[in-house]
Amino acid sequence: MQSVIAELEIFYLAIKSYFPPINPHKVHMKNLYGSKHSSIPGAREKFISGHHWNQELIARIAYLFLKPLVHLFDALWSILRLRGFAYGLRRAFWRSRLGALGKFSNISAGVKIKNPRGLRIGSSSCIGFGSFLNAGGGIEIGNYVLIADTVSINSLGHPATPPYQRVTSGRVIINDMVWLGAHSVIIEGVEIGQGAIVAAGAVVTKSVPPWTLVGGVPAKKIRDIVPFVE
Repeated sequence: MQSVIAELEIFYLAIKSYFPPINPHKVHMKNLYGSKHSSIPGAREKFISGHHWNQELIARIAYLFLKPLVHLFDALWSILRLRGFAYGLRRAFWRSRLGALGKFSNISAGVKIKNPRGLRIGSSSCIGFGSFLNAGGGIEIGNYVLIADTVSINSLGHPATPPYQRVTSGRVIINDMVWLGAHSVIIEGVEIGQGAIVAAGAVVTKSVPPWTLVGGVPAKKIRDIVPFVE
């Protein structure tokens, strides 16, 4: 590794020798407004300086080495994903930690789960990237549930009256075919009825009837949804 770094440094110095020092006051450039000559004091020094040229040269050299590696990694990753290898490993990991994880359900990378034994998930459900679930009070997720990115589901909370350090607990139940939009928040003791939709960014503080669209802070009913019939 050290020899590779040394060779890169030599290569960098050799290429740098072909570029004489740049006098920024003699360089014509187009500024951000499209004029041929920059009239902004210090603009040339800011955009065309020896320091920035060195950074760009390093980026171009590194690009030549990194580009084939990135393409190789993408190709291998695509092959593994097509074979279900990555999904299978992640599913096996969560199945060993959760209370239950049904077949074909997927928990995306970046999901954080506290008290995982209190979380039970049915089949063909998914939890999006960056979501947070605290299952200390119990969380039940049904079948065909779609949970978008960065959703927060908490079965533990704190009271609205002092002392706030006390902990409140309530089981959260999310029934079949529910869709929770991105950045939505579900607090303890709430039940989301079958087929309901929680709009992005909504904060659900009360139970939601089946086949209902809710949104806002706190979440309120927007309209009914036509029930899905298999």
